[in-house]
Amino acid sequence: MQLYKDKEVYEKRWKASINTSDYDVLSFKEPKTQVQFFYQQFNLFIYNKLSRIYGNCSGKKMLEIGCGRATASIFLGKKMGLNIHLMDFSDAALAVARKNLEKYKIDAEIKQSDLFEMPYPVESFDIVISLGVMEHIERSLDAYREMYNLLKNGGVMFSMNVPEHPENIQRIAVPINKVLKNIESVFVENESKPWLDKRTMSKTADVYRSELSGEGFADIVRKAGFQAVEFVEINPLPTFNPLPKVIEIMVVKVYKIVLWIRKYVLGHKYPFACSPENSKEHFVVARKGEGLL
Repeated sequence: MQLYKDKEVYEKRWKASINTSDYDVLSFKEPKTQVQFFYQQFNLFIYNKLSRIYGNCSGKKMLEIGCGRATASIFLGKKMGLNIHLMDFSDAALAVARKNLEKYKIDAEIKQSDLFEMPYPVESFDIVISLGVMEHIERSLDAYREMYNLLKNGGVMFSMNVPEHPENIQRIAVPINKVLKNIESVFVENESKPWLDKRTMSKTADVYRSELSGEGFADIVRKAGFQAVEFVEINPLPTFNPLPKVIEIMVVKVYKIVLWIRKYVLGHKYPFACSPENSKEHFVVARKGEGLL
């Protein structure tokens, strides 16, 4: 049983991106693209939560399932001193991951494997994460059970999912992105990110994608055996694509201002969180056995 039904799509997607700027979307300081900005927010969410749960995470073993670029693992490895393990079923994805590991001088154990044929013994890891993976798996309950089994008692699981939700905040950008796509040749030589869904220009096309909300995924995680489970709907910001580099930088600056206003003017404790109606992604965080989140 493969991790995705759409393995060939992902092989093509990663092969197409390895020699473009898309292979690396990591930003430790000031992001310059929308995808860098979003991944910075994802990474900070995990970092802040792990800091509250464990404090010092140095030496703890973390597995990233469906690692793709390994963006989150590299960020957390650098910032927290984690013992990083990467897994993906795609040769091309692991090639991208290795390129980034070399760039950022991070050591990691890498294995090519299917989620349902895990090459690790049970209770191997303190932390298991996946970003943009579980929404593509129809057998999500079985997948979360596999993740549960891999965790040590007291271990923590992070699942960031990007469900199918056509009426979320991305609806604002859809008509703008159609115009941008039509005039793309004016400001770029080659088609940017040909693997993207042509309607929204914000997610991979031609793959299975669950429609479940964060609450729906959290219910499945509880059924998989996790004791402490919470979820948060995130990302109230649309993606505009394709854009000239100068405009892209300006959009990111606007995003930062929006989050500042949401936090300091509107009083949102976590300004990247939003309502389920507008959410583009969500996090489910869960713990195996006793312990608070």
